Amino acid sequence: MKYIFHSIIILFISIGCTAPNNDSKEEANDKAENAAVEDANQPDQYKVVLRQIDNRAIVHIDDSVIYDSKTVAGDFNIEIDISKYVEEGAIELRVDLYNGKEPYNQLDTHWDIVYDIMRNDELVEFVRESGDDGRVGKVYTETFYLDELW
Repeated sequence: MKYIFHSIIILFISIGCTAPNNDSKEEANDKAENAAVEDANQPDQYKVVLRQIDNRAIVHIDDSVIYDSKTVAGDFNIEIDISKYVEEGAIELRVDLYNGKEPYNQLDTHWDIVYDIMRNDELVEFVRESGDDGRVGKVYTETFYLDELW
């Protein structure tokens, strides 16, 4: 009787330690496919990421200002979500950089700007511009036509 009892216990342990059946593999595949479908159904996300500003960045969609850094200098990670503008059919994205401080009548020899334009966290456009020419006021402007970016 003792041997039969041990045999039954070994049998139960063996059944519990077997590899999962095909149903659990199919369930895992179904979950992965459902996650991919959910991602595909999510609207695209568009953003401008300002990385470096010296001294003032202004971001426009068509003719409207959507972001103004005011006067700053340094490295940043400022994310500006432009998704709703793209979805509404906006045509232009423009980034301006001003060197110096208002009223822009003092000497400021250096200016620079670094930013990314992203779609779904993938880089679409990388921009790095700088100068040591002593100009103040608006020193940089770039216009992007949104239908050409995506």
